[in-house]
Amino acid sequence: MRTTYCWWVRGRAFAELAAKSIASIKRLDPFLVERRFLVVTDDHQDESGDYREILGPQVELAFDNRFEHKRPAMVANLDAQLWTLLDTQRRERVLFLDADTLMLKPFPWTDADIHATWRPDVNGDIDMARQQPWNYGVLGVNVTPAVIEAFIWLRQRVLKMSKQNQAWYGNQLALADLLGQPNGGKERRVRWTLDDAGTPLSVCELPCDVWNFSPNGPDDDITGKGILHMKGNRKDLIEHYAGRIAA
Repeated sequence: MRTTYCWWVRGRAFAELAAKSIASIKRLDPFLVERRFLVVTDDHQDESGDYREILGPQVELAFDNRFEHKRPAMVANLDAQLWTLLDTQRRERVLFLDADTLMLKPFPWTDADIHATWRPDVNGDIDMARQQPWNYGVLGVNVTPAVIEAFIWLRQRVLKMSKQNQAWYGNQLALADLLGQPNGGKERRVRWTLDDAGTPLSVCELPCDVWNFSPNGPDDDITGKGILHMKGNRKDLIEHYAGRIAA
């Protein structure tokens, strides 16, 4: 089964981060067997040169007229993800990654519709994790009608949020609304109204501590980690950890 690895980027700095993320995956599969790298952006001014030079020849770069209006970042991110799902053959799979991620181990795919990463606390804050148990930066899907419906639901949810949440954090809030609390992998439903029976959605719950791990410094132990995510102010660490995993 073919896997599409997908990044949404806006700005040269994020394209450079995505290039490092792509390189980390290539190390795991140097022959690129049934792999596709796709970067989606609304930076049309770079369409003919800059991004392609940064990302390299094995990466597809997607531009679409629907992105020209430059919606708020969280809405544009979901625009790009929906574009990718609709551009991908059914029964294939897509791993959506933030640009500031590095992959250390092959992703643990299952037959579930969605693979989402959860955490029991946020920097020791259990209450925060109850409000936001999921992180949107690593999200794997098997492309099914239920998954496409779920992403349309997520975008609709973000479009109803404040301007502030549409610019930042809205996707994560929407994912928490869709999936609720971790429940051991029991089925969820995509519901559009209170009396809607809903569309069944299967979820594989993966621990952030392994599959969405954020090191706090250059000397963190990354033994056994699957994906590193340099969230927030950690982006300067990506060069260091890219070097560590390449050594």
